[in-house]
Amino acid sequence: MFPFLRRVVLPACALSACAVIAPAVAEFPDKPVKIVNAWPPGTPNDNTARIIAERLTQRLGQPVVVENRPGANGTIGTTYVARSAPAGYTLQFATADTHSINPHIYKTLQYDAQKGFEPITLVGTVTFLLISRASLEHADVAAVVAAAKLQPGKLTYASWGTGSTAHVGFALLESAARVDFLHVPFQGAAPALNAILGSQVDLMLTSPLTA
Repeated sequence: MFPFLRRVVLPACALSACAVIAPAVAEFPDKPVKIVNAWPPGTPNDNTARIIAERLTQRLGQPVVVENRPGANGTIGTTYVARSAPAGYTLQFATADTHSINPHIYKTLQYDAQKGFEPITLVGTVTFLLISRASLEHADVAAVVAAAKLQPGKLTYASWGTGSTAHVGFALLESAARVDFLHVPFQGAAPALNAILGSQVDLMLTSPLTA
C-alpha cells in the first residue's frame, strides 16, 4: 500500500532544509489535509489509513481526514486525486491495483500513475489467504483444484473488482493449475467477504485482516 502525494509540495518538505525555500512552504499545512481511500470503509486500507490520519493530525497540528471514494477498481478515487490541486493537501492511500495493475488493463484510464503522483513511502505489504464459504466440501487447495478440473467454471470466487490483486491472483492460479473458476467482482473487499459469509460465492483471496 502506497500513499501518494500530488506534485509541487514534495514529501521532502517535511525536512527542516525546506524551511529556507519560502515561508509559505515552511507553514505547511495551514488547513486540513485529506487522505483519499479508493475503496469502501472496513477494508485493511481504510483501517490503516485512519490510523495514519490520526497520528498525522497529532504531528501536523491540522485535521487529517480519510475520505472514501470507491468504485471501478479504485479508478474513481485515484482520478479524483490526480485532478486535485497540486498543493499537498490531497493524499492517496494507493495500492498495487490503482497504480500497478490498472494502467495495464484500462485503455481509457483518466490518470497517469507515474507522472500524476509523487510517492511518499511504503506503508506495508499484505499476504493473501485463500478462504472459502463454510459449507464448501473441498478441504484444501488440492481438492479445490481437482474440483475445478472436473467442472470448469462451476466454482466461483469473489474479488473487489476486475483487475484487482485478488482477481489477478486467481488468474495466476488458473494459469498455473490449468483450471477455470467463475469470477464474481464486487465494489470492495467488505462486500465480497459478505458474499462469502452468505454462501453466495465459493472462494476468495483476501488479507488476514479482512478475513
